[in-house]
Amino acid sequence: MCTSLRFAPVALTTLSLALFTTACGGDDGGGGGGKGAEVTDQSTVTSAQTTADASKSLTSIQPGSDASTAQGPVSQVGGAMSGLASTHLNSKRAAKASAGLTAIQAALETAVSAQTLENQITYENDHLSANLSYDNAGTTWSYVVELDLPATADGGRQIDGTFDLAYALNNAQYNVDYTINGVYTGFTVDTAGCAVAGSIKVDYDLSVSGAFLDQLPADQRAAVAEQAGGAGSVTMEFGPACGDMAVFGK
Repeated sequence: MCTSLRFAPVALTTLSLALFTTACGGDDGGGGGGKGAEVTDQSTVTSAQTTADASKSLTSIQPGSDASTAQGPVSQVGGAMSGLASTHLNSKRAAKASAGLTAIQAALETAVSAQTLENQITYENDHLSANLSYDNAGTTWSYVVELDLPATADGGRQIDGTFDLAYALNNAQYNVDYTINGVYTGFTVDTAGCAVAGSIKVDYDLSVSGAFLDQLPADQRAAVAEQAGGAGSVTMEFGPACGDMAVFGK
């Protein structure tokens, strides 16, 4: 159960070290148009399934649900998408260090309370609108969610819309900016809780900047920024049978 996003100081320390671990690797690609090639990395497929399962929890939001009821599923989906981005980027990097994204995910799930800056959730006429933002000592993150969740003719639920997460860590030495943009298109869950149609696409982008990089020679600055950051996308397609899921990535 997850009712809020949280940070632990140890996770932030891990992140500050991990982002600048020297390693080697190739181009990370990007999250532009198209869905890419079918994913064969089993860890990414497993993370995609976790994202699908977390997305199903959104269908637990019913007419009359209050903000506290909706916040749990929203947080679950955010954590799952972050984990998917981390796993996919890791699979593309091979030997390159990918601990930065992993540390961000850990920071989102740990047990030290952060200050809530914004907590607006409404669910009216089958539309979920959420604007959640948090702060912890210069680290901020937010969710902006706009989803339609109408009932289907056979009693299931369909999800269409956007699920966006933004994360920023700023200190005297460096800045980390991390965004996830999720798009649900006809994602349908039947009465048995199976995903049987539609798709979920998750685009992600992680970048690092700041004084630490500015003081390095140009070639080193580019190398560290490329090693610490990365972008890409994962698309999940479902159905027609219960349990059918194809995963594509780039």
